[in-house]
Amino acid sequence: MPESSKLQVRCGGCQTLLKVSSEALGKTIACPKCGKQMKLARPTSAPPLERNMDVGFPETNQADLFDLPATSYSMPTSSNKSLAGSKKRSTPWPWIIGIAAALGVLLFLASVGVIFLSMMYKGPNITASAPAKNAPALAANTPTSPPSYSIPKPTIKIDFPQLGQFRPFGNKGILWQRVDLPRLGIPPLKLNVFIPSGNHAEKSLPVVFEAPSGTPLLHGASIEQPQPDTEYLPFTEAGMITVSFDIDGPMRSDMSPEDGERYWLALNNAFQKFLVADAGVENGKMAIDFVLERLPMADPKKIIVWGHSSAATLSLLLASKDPRISRCIAMAPITDLKLRLGELLEEPAIVKRLPNLKNYLVAGSPLTSIGALKCPVFIAHAKNDDNEPFEHTKIFVNALQKSGGKISFLELEREGHGDPLLQAGIPKAIEWLK
Repeated sequence: MPESSKLQVRCGGCQTLLKVSSEALGKTIACPKCGKQMKLARPTSAPPLERNMDVGFPETNQADLFDLPATSYSMPTSSNKSLAGSKKRSTPWPWIIGIAAALGVLLFLASVGVIFLSMMYKGPNITASAPAKNAPALAANTPTSPPSYSIPKPTIKIDFPQLGQFRPFGNKGILWQRVDLPRLGIPPLKLNVFIPSGNHAEKSLPVVFEAPSGTPLLHGASIEQPQPDTEYLPFTEAGMITVSFDIDGPMRSDMSPEDGERYWLALNNAFQKFLVADAGVENGKMAIDFVLERLPMADPKKIIVWGHSSAATLSLLLASKDPRISRCIAMAPITDLKLRLGELLEEPAIVKRLPNLKNYLVAGSPLTSIGALKCPVFIAHAKNDDNEPFEHTKIFVNALQKSGGKISFLELEREGHGDPLLQAGIPKAIEWLK
């Protein structure tokens, strides 16, 4: 087996399919999903393996679509000759023993594995427009499936950095610090951390988490340097720690479908990173981990997630997937991605350029995870919203109520989708938190 070759095996603990590099043979590894410790034996005489690597995301009915890129692996077939034509021919024991040994090795390898880490370029900064319909046809030499991309999940935990010196922010005693959380093989996760004024006892302050908004829900976004009028400061002024965090898979703000192949390749890469981060859920979980470990004044029983528009969609997803979250606030959320982006599925060129789009529109919709949304939820939406129809949110609210969810729904009349909605909704949300 060449040192650079790879094969697919299935973890004996969680049954996840994993890519295995031959360089890992003979080493003790851990499954990146369930953590099962296993020793990968080095075979001494195995038949050559045929590999058929599929680096895209297959459209299957999986519960979790974002953790690992799927691959396929075909077993070699044998061409044994019939023994019926020779009565005196001896039994071919060397062949039988060799085949049995090879099958034994392959069966053993099927119970262990490591993931071969594939790193990709992480784009610089945020929002690009959603792809227009009637995308140009793929060129003959354009790849339809991007390289696989996996967030490493090391068996040895990377220590979070110690907090440095906080700096004053604004004129209300608020302190601020930018934090970079290291990750193996990919750029760090950036956080903006705001602490309200005053001295704070241990576990005395609620913590509000927010991701950047304004994306088309097909890629991530990077947080910017905070501005004096940043929208989440009212939560800090009300006595809460507030933390904003990156979403993996950002796009450059100066790119659009008019840039042709350059745009589509960039969106393809960003979409893959976005999916691996579970549409930003994994980024939010890491931000929560950091706060609970490094901010002693943070109350672990008062973890709140909030967002506006696309970030509200993430807040609902994160609240349904992290039981540590005690409250969720969503301003004008997109709750059904099929209603929002379903027309893209009518364009074969877009479907080829964005592997697994069809499954993502289901698995990435808060409506799909409504049964797992156990914490109390506050939603605000204006009836004249010209970006996301009020009726879509009403469908979600009714479904959440029928499933037994605890919800407070603020129906506004003329506040639209932008700043007037936030100015009316945030003070009501703060009152709801108290």
